[in-house]
Amino acid sequence: MVKSLSKDAMVRLKREVQTLLLCFAYDNFDTNFQVAHSNADHHAQFVSATSATAIPLYDGGPAHKLNLNALNCSSEVWARDPVNPWPPVPVQYPDPQDMLLMMHQQSQKLRSTPTDLSPHEKRLAWHIRDILIYRAPNQLFRHFIRQNGSPQPILPIPLHQTNQIPCRAMDIKESTTDGNAQVVENLLKQGGLGAQSFSSDGTLNDLPQGVVDISDRLILFHGDLLTIERLQTIKKSRRIEKTPKDRFQFVVGVPGLFHFLMACADAMWRIWLGVPEGRVDKNSLYEIVGVIRPSETGKILSKPGFRRVHEVIQQDVWGSILNCWEIIVRDQNSQWDSLEAFAAGKPTFNDIVEISHAIVRRFVAVNARQLSEDRKKPDSRRDKAFENQCLRNRDELLYLETYHALNSGDIGRVEETFLDWIYMFRAVGKHKYSTHLLRFEHDLKHLYPEEVSKIIRMNWLINPTGLPFGFRGVDWLVERNNLYTKVIYGGHGSNRSLDRIIEESPLIRLFQQMHVTIENGFHLTHQTIRHSMPILTVTMSKLRQHYLRHTPHVFTSGRSSRYEVPNTIEKGMGLLMSVQRSHKSIELEDSMDIDGEGDNETELDVEDGGLDDEVTSDDLVL
Repeated sequence: MVKSLSKDAMVRLKREVQTLLLCFAYDNFDTNFQVAHSNADHHAQFVSATSATAIPLYDGGPAHKLNLNALNCSSEVWARDPVNPWPPVPVQYPDPQDMLLMMHQQSQKLRSTPTDLSPHEKRLAWHIRDILIYRAPNQLFRHFIRQNGSPQPILPIPLHQTNQIPCRAMDIKESTTDGNAQVVENLLKQGGLGAQSFSSDGTLNDLPQGVVDISDRLILFHGDLLTIERLQTIKKSRRIEKTPKDRFQFVVGVPGLFHFLMACADAMWRIWLGVPEGRVDKNSLYEIVGVIRPSETGKILSKPGFRRVHEVIQQDVWGSILNCWEIIVRDQNSQWDSLEAFAAGKPTFNDIVEISHAIVRRFVAVNARQLSEDRKKPDSRRDKAFENQCLRNRDELLYLETYHALNSGDIGRVEETFLDWIYMFRAVGKHKYSTHLLRFEHDLKHLYPEEVSKIIRMNWLINPTGLPFGFRGVDWLVERNNLYTKVIYGGHGSNRSLDRIIEESPLIRLFQQMHVTIENGFHLTHQTIRHSMPILTVTMSKLRQHYLRHTPHVFTSGRSSRYEVPNTIEKGMGLLMSVQRSHKSIELEDSMDIDGEGDNETELDVEDGGLDDEVTSDDLVL
């Protein structure tokens, strides 16, 4: 029966893929096949294979009404592609500095007036209000939920439910360049896609029967950074081939935003926990870990995992911002010596908004120039602990904004955070994330036609549930499929083999639906891998006492700190701006390749031991 169902699933996959209205996403999965008694001809095996899924393209709904046939522009894009060795018309592309300057000019970080907050700063203020409303003790400010609403949107993806059609898993090691080429060819074969090719005598062969031509079609392939880098390498090495298919001209590599969020958490770890000198101060994030997770102070320094770091960042910024609220309302009215007293004073929502803006100006290091000037003052006029705390507030609020924008499906807000992360990735040694983000932003703005860029943005996130705040990166879906493929439905005992996993891989959605049907029949309530919301009353109380005791938000002239945390946005900006400009005709592949230039830092590979290298089932709970 399984073979019959698997065969039917592949027929459906081919039928849907041949409409050319789908994109692909794939990733490797590693599994270990253990044996009870190991011997020479029967021993444990570690296998690296690849799973994939096809996802119908979303046209943006009535709000956008995108023409998905605009993807029939492969030849147009190839004519402008910097990989093309023989472009019909030479194309000048911006160098990294010009590209960064354009991103600055288009960003929402600029203030319209010196006294008003920028749109970006107003979104940070929204998070500050959100923390007060949801994290203040005894739900004192919950009545402001509706008035607070949501952050100002930029380009939200309309709410819709995303479906998928799992592909057959492949016994291919995807971590190599050749492996990625094999994966793409295999997916085209599964979907019945192809193009004319040349025979050995130079004649052009006819398209096989039942195969749909993709010669002038662009197809989106979602993946992690390693996947995107390998696809770019393939296109570069095959650029002299004769046919569009052989050149991989149809491939549009789209970086996965779930791994991007994990990389953001890894950058935060490197800045605030990874430097030994930065752990010794009483106001350090390491001390905060000792307060909220006293049994994990060792684990947080050695392969802590994305989920642990993600939660530490969230809980620390909640406690820090609540302390800011207590300080600033006490400064405004001496009788408001606590949040309870402030709530008893019955502030209006306008009062809450004004105070949140004041917190951004006073306790969040959004003005890099002012911070730089403050750090040039004599030590007797500085408070290094206060400066460090303001930087941490800025970085943690940026992380919150990125996380919230991803889950709410506002791809415009996600892109708005890229500029800061490009600098921060560069500063902490994640050079390739910095480079690839900058390159992909260039492609969206300068390489692809406008309609194609809109299609990419509308399909950069998916929503498996169709519920508000249910958007996820496409690579998150692939990681969840990996969990189903190799763990939940991977078989046990003699039924657990790679051949069996591959045979059943197109059926994981069917298996899941069968489980849900049975669970509903028995009225089972726990049908999700999603964690219940933790009770943080004690945690927030401990954080409150810690911040009251060490007063990092109270400026004290002459207060020192054993470690002065660098402004990583400023540092990364300096490193990127030091890339030497070329005075000759600039090719994007050279001008955007900023790895290892302009500084003496050691280049880190994609697999650099960071939090984004390995995904666990806990990491999937967002």
